[in-house]
Amino acid sequence: MLVAGCHPGDCHYINGNHKTFRRMPLLHRFLEEYGIDPRRFRLEWVSASEGDRFAQVVNSLTETVRSLGPCRIGSEGKSPPQPSDGEALPAGLAAPPPAAPARAPQPEA
Repeated sequence: MLVAGCHPGDCHYINGNHKTFRRMPLLHRFLEEYGIDPRRFRLEWVSASEGDRFAQVVNSLTETVRSLGPCRIGSEGKSPPQPSDGEALPAGLAAPPPAAPARAPQPEA
């Protein structure tokens, strides 16, 4: 997984790269919880004018992922995170709510 953003202090979205940087430790923790090798993830600062650098970053990550082989979630003996009693996973990782039960047709009066 590649997360690429503008160089800090040079972002059209003003704080987007700062927010991303602050969220990365949490993402790393979740990847570890799912048993995903952290070498499959990379955060890089690349501007729109750095096409050659972007290509190098993508090629480097591609080589790394190929050398690691297929990703098997939980293959390192870890199970996906489960909420403990009274604790919920963050919204992005929580299971979707169950579908509403189908209503039985009502008899016509």
